[in-house]
Amino acid sequence: MTALEILALIFAIWVIIKISILLIAPKGFLKFSERVLKNINLLTVIYLVIAIIFGYFIFQSLSIIEVAATMMFTAALVGLGFVPLFKYMNVSRFYSDIIKEGIFVKFWLSVIIWLFIAFLVLYKILLF
Repeated sequence: MTALEILALIFAIWVIIKISILLIAPKGFLKFSERVLKNINLLTVIYLVIAIIFGYFIFQSLSIIEVAATMMFTAALVGLGFVPLFKYMNVSRFYSDIIKEGIFVKFWLSVIIWLFIAFLVLYKILLF
């Protein structure tokens, strides 16, 4: 099995397990999620490590253009998943807090990574 196939297998198993738990024991999943979300710094480190490890193998096999196109597809799926939740969120308060504090205060790492990828894509397509 190639590295990408292993990553795809991990993805498939994770999705099936997560959705199964949500269907079978939603309250248990909620309690687990609440515990995990209490430590934002640890969660940030975990996601960063996963992104670095997965990114290493993905960028060994795919171009930045292929990765960016896949990210666009993934962003659309994530957005589609969040749409039903917006009625439960105070979106205007969320955005006013971001405007008040500045986007880089809470999202600096994510913004830098997304901008780096975006500029790299532009460089590869327009200047390379």
